Amino acid sequence: MSEFDESAEIAAELAMESVGEGSTGGGSLSWHRLVAFTTLVLAMLAALSALLAGMTAGEVLFDRTEEIIDLTEAVSDQVRVEVLKAKHQLLAAAGVPVPPEDIAEIEAIEAAEKDLEAAQEAARDKTFSAENTHLVFGIAATIFAVSIAVAGMAVIVNQQWLLAAGGLGGLIGLGILGIGLFEFF
Repeated sequence: MSEFDESAEIAAELAMESVGEGSTGGGSLSWHRLVAFTTLVLAMLAALSALLAGMTAGEVLFDRTEEIIDLTEAVSDQVRVEVLKAKHQLLAAAGVPVPPEDIAEIEAIEAAEKDLEAAQEAARDKTFSAENTHLVFGIAATIFAVSIAVAGMAVIVNQQWLLAAGGLGGLIGLGILGIGLFEFF
């Protein structure tokens, strides 16, 4: 056996021992598995938070679109009322009686406007709540992402306290996610 073959064999044995012991200079492979498991859980929670943030963003967008449509209809109705009132003034000036169906239409539009105002107030409250929930889910997703990076860095720099810091960040993110879920439901 040549000197090169012997060196390769020693290097292979050292590599196998290193894998068996973990590459942390004497640390255990179970520590690496703990880091991997922690980052996996944090990644799942980050994905859940991002999904919920996306859902609430869609809800906010839908609510805003609905509000714009309602406002457009209200403006259209108001223009219709103004046109009818102008028509009534012209008819009155000409000495022609105002058609009763025009008066009924104006009254119906004004009643609908009052109902619309109440519905818009409720919609604004719902949208505000959805915006707050969206923000909470976004914060949770961000904290989970930072925690994943910190926990993953623990293996690279061989510092177990970074895993603990990543885990602590994950717990904080989990608490914030819980608050968001409470608001969501």
